[in-house]
Amino acid sequence: MFKEGTLEEYYTLIHEGEFRPRTVHERLEMAVHWLLNHRVETLGHLQEHLQDLLDRYITPAAEGYDVRKRMLVLAGPPGSGKSTLVHLLKEALVYISKTEEGAIFQLKECPLHEDPLLALPEKERKELNHAVSLQIEGFLSSKNQLRLKENFQEDWRKLPVERVYLSFEKRIGIGDFHPGDPYNQELNELIGSIDFSSITTYGSSSDPRSYRYDGEFQVANRGIVELHEFFKNIPSFLYVFQSITEERLYKIPKQSNVYPDVLPIAHTNMAELESFLKRPENESLSTRMLFHSIPYNLNVDDEVKYYRMKMKSEDHEKLCFHALNTLAETVIISRLVFHTAEYSIEERLKLYKSGLDEPFGKDGFIGMQPRFVLDVLSECMSKFEIVDANVLLNQLKFRIDSDLRLKSSEKEKYKISIEIARELYYNRIAFEVYQALEEYEYDRWQELLQQIVKKLSAKDLFIDKETTDSFKEERLEEWICSKSIRAESMSMFPDFIQEELRQKIFLSFFHQFQSPEKFLDWVRETFLLEINRNQQITFEMIEDWVYESILK
Repeated sequence: MFKEGTLEEYYTLIHEGEFRPRTVHERLEMAVHWLLNHRVETLGHLQEHLQDLLDRYITPAAEGYDVRKRMLVLAGPPGSGKSTLVHLLKEALVYISKTEEGAIFQLKECPLHEDPLLALPEKERKELNHAVSLQIEGFLSSKNQLRLKENFQEDWRKLPVERVYLSFEKRIGIGDFHPGDPYNQELNELIGSIDFSSITTYGSSSDPRSYRYDGEFQVANRGIVELHEFFKNIPSFLYVFQSITEERLYKIPKQSNVYPDVLPIAHTNMAELESFLKRPENESLSTRMLFHSIPYNLNVDDEVKYYRMKMKSEDHEKLCFHALNTLAETVIISRLVFHTAEYSIEERLKLYKSGLDEPFGKDGFIGMQPRFVLDVLSECMSKFEIVDANVLLNQLKFRIDSDLRLKSSEKEKYKISIEIARELYYNRIAFEVYQALEEYEYDRWQELLQQIVKKLSAKDLFIDKETTDSFKEERLEEWICSKSIRAESMSMFPDFIQEELRQKIFLSFFHQFQSPEKFLDWVRETFLLEINRNQQITFEMIEDWVYESILK
């Protein structure tokens, strides 16, 4: 593919239909499709937001509709994924710039990464529009106008063109802007600044050669500039951002307008957005913005995936039965509004897990921040060799109590969330134990149990004198009744007696929990630790654990 040459060669390539240059919105549409097709496993709850942005904003903007003139503002609580989403878009744009369909060309060695087609005269612009329906908006910057005049004698055909690849490291097409001190911050960070050391060489501060084109708008041209904590900027900055979005231009003092192809994406927290919208003087600005809410994740499965992505691979072996799942449920419960008559907390957990798109009321805009939870998870993984659900919940509760940033009402709600999730955890264990038993014909064993429980004495139940002649009846009865004896002591008996004892002790023990409440208590008290160490419940495990628990 064409990588370097003259503008005349580049123009011919486009005119003959061999290549079609794309705007930043068109390449962003390609980038989002790539993410949804190739990175879906890592997107989590951001997948639905990318799809919504694609439908609502990116595709219409790529097709040239008026929505492309709106400033995109992502709003949500701290840690909800706003910066992560923008970073994903940047990564995808970098990838697309390396494909033939998403190739980007600029005037060679241009610090503004300026589109070469801006140098075309009106006649050639009309020809391109007629031949391939390509409209060109804007004109060359003062710097490249001077370059065209002095180096190429106004002959646009000779202007050198090169392919360029977006890059984080080289700061090509990827920009970041953070608000600073409102009393000292200047537009230089966005539009560059005068190089005073070169004024004596060129004779004037208005000479483009006396200017440093190193602002974020120049760096990010042909790509994205991310605007962090957007509404902390002073009002004059907001109008500059709006100008570059709506009018597709910005002004450098004493120079002509610059026409970039850059997409500013802003993000903010909900408190700052609400404060901005309340001020009447901002009404005009707000109508030129497109707001997209990104609440906290409310899907348990996505939350667990997120935690796993943040963990070391060797830490996964430390996790016990439903440990991460219980932590995720705790966090998501804390993000729900408790007092609502429509659905219970457990019902909403199931709805969000099934893929419900729109949250109920304020669900997702309150609750524990991901960073806080990751700190607790990191601490547990570093501190313990075995991490079960109770270890995570107890450590989380400890950190909640000691956190100076949390209000007392938040602490109380978070601790209630922990206890709700803990109860769900115990209920889940009981349910899975019941399921394991049902797979092994539990009804048949219950019938057998009814016969056995009538003969609970060791003498009547376990002693068959014809087959145990070598053992004293008293010794066997004493062994069965002892709580201090170890399971391995059973090896002193013949195999057929071991099997009989194992089955009958197991079945007799189940008589203790005929009701669900007693069964749940038994699950908690008898072999919760053993379940945690094993990740998957099987009937054979249950039989062994019950048997060992009786003999300890």
